[in-house]
Amino acid sequence: MITYDEIQRIYRLEKNSPSLQKIQENFYKEISEMLPRIDKSHRAHVITLLKEIYLRRRYKIILHALRTEDETKSPINIIPDELEMYNGIVKSIKEYNNTIILNRLKTPEEPEKSKTFEILGAKTLKVKILSPLPALLGSDLTTYGPFKEDDIVELPEDNAKILISKEIAEEI
Repeated sequence: MITYDEIQRIYRLEKNSPSLQKIQENFYKEISEMLPRIDKSHRAHVITLLKEIYLRRRYKIILHALRTEDETKSPINIIPDELEMYNGIVKSIKEYNNTIILNRLKTPEEPEKSKTFEILGAKTLKVKILSPLPALLGSDLTTYGPFKEDDIVELPEDNAKILISKEIAEEI
């Protein structure tokens, strides 16, 4: 059973961390069962804390969906009640991207590919990763990686140039 102290602890953790914090899988169900038993004089404060927890978690989930656009890479510590929202957001983003990129930005002829590609005005470079590398957040706010040695990837040009200058990757 969830307690007031537990709600305060979760609120502080969510407020002070950029990532989702671990909560019980049935958190929202337990809260809905607990609220009627709380004295009316304290209920408004508890509801305020719960709304803040929900809004902070929702914000983190939306940011993760925008960065990954992949429903198989759901955020760590997401609970089943939130997973449905995450999957819906990712699906909407993919559908929108497909509408814009595939239908509205089609060109009659595909230009010959060079070392520098252009996607929606942002240049990318194809590079070969020279040593293992953890995931990184690209300048386009997309998460790339993690990478293994000899992976061939296309990255935003400025990110690729940094990796090349540090001899972590080489341009192909």
